Formats: sequence, C-alpha cells, structure tokens
Amino acid sequence: VDVFHTKVAENHIELLVDIDAGTPKALMGDPLRLQQILTNLISNSVKFTDKGGVILVGLGPTETTANKVFLKFFVKDSGIGIAPEYLPLLFQSFSQADASSTRKYQGTGLGLAICKQLVQMMGGTIWVESELGKGSTFYFTAGFERCAGPPPPKFVPPSDIQGLYVLVVDDCNDSLVIMQKMLESFGFHVRTVASAEEALERLGGNQTGEKPFDLILMD
Repeated sequence: VDVFHTKVAENHIELLVDIDAGTPKALMGDPLRLQQILTNLISNSVKFTDKGGVILVGLGPTETTANKVFLKFFVKDSGIGIAPEYLPLLFQSFSQADASSTRKYQGTGLGLAICKQLVQMMGGTIWVESELGKGSTFYFTAGFERCAGPPPPKFVPPSDIQGLYVLVVDDCNDSLVIMQKMLESFGFHVRTVASAEEALERLGGNQTGEKPFDLILMD
C-alpha cells in the first residue's frame, strides 16, 4: 500500500486498509505473488477512481484447518464501475470495456489475467462485483501454511489507558468503521461522528452527565 501513497494523495483519494482481527499473524506463503496481485488490483482501482474517491483494501480468514489457512482479500473502490456485459471478459488478456479505456489504461486486461494465474497458483479463486457508475470490488482467496511454534504475543494496553473513552471524527465512513474496530480491540469505548459540528455537539452533551472523552482522534 505504501507504494501508492503519493499517487492517491495527488488525486485526493482515501486509501484504507482493514485487516480482520481474527487473521493469523504468522503464516507461510508466497509474498512476491501476493504483492503482485494486490499491486495490480490497487493500481487498477487508482486509475479508475476519480478525485475524492475511496479505495478500501481488506482481508480476513475464510477457511482454516489444523495446518492451512485460506484468506479472502478484497480491493473495493468508488470508481467508474464496469458494465455487466464486460464482467465475464475481465480476466482475459487485453480485454477492456471500450476503446477509449484501452487507450487510457493500456495493459489493465493483461494485469488481471496475470492476477488470475497467480491466484490459481496459490490455490485460490478471483472474481469481481461491479455496478456501472458505482465502483467495483475485486475479491480473491489464497492458501497459506500455519507457522509452527507458539503464536505471537497478544497486545495488552497499559493499565493507565485501559477503558479509555474515545471520540473519532472523520467524514469517510469506511475510515470510521476501521478506526472503531481497531480501538475497540484495545478495549476502548468508542463513539464516531462524521463532522466537526457533530463532534462539538457530542462534546457539549458531555456536560449533561455523559462520560467525558479521554481522547479525540480526527481526520
């Protein structure tokens, strides 16, 4: 994701990452193939998402056995979307929605065809859901081996900040959801609002007996 920070900042695009808390922290697989797949998918989303849009990259476990873990990844964007008739053609080399897209985004089709091959090498499948004008979500699964040995230690917040009351202020709903999940995993009590005005109103309400906030995080 770090590779794209400059590009998304130039285009005022929100690039967010949501890793499910239940995802194992120690797995063995092919990091190079995984990086190629995600780089291709995020790159396409950046190309097809207008200024002010949102790209959300997420993952979580979908199937686990004693020795194997399958993870489900997704790259969701608020971009231009794909017409239904072109969806079955997407993972074929050099297929594009129309000639103007081909000229502007040459090679996208090849990138998706490569993604499909790499996903299959990792024992998974890849598919897409999209609606014209409302963005696209590319999904894929991939298999990994569990690492032997004890699991990584679990993070426990220091006693002096346990149970904090936190207010999160952000006009991006996806960002609010991610922040809330992360903070609640620390055992914090979280409230979210989408604007400075709502935040001030909520803070004013604290004078009426609501538990005061110990921390404010804002965009």
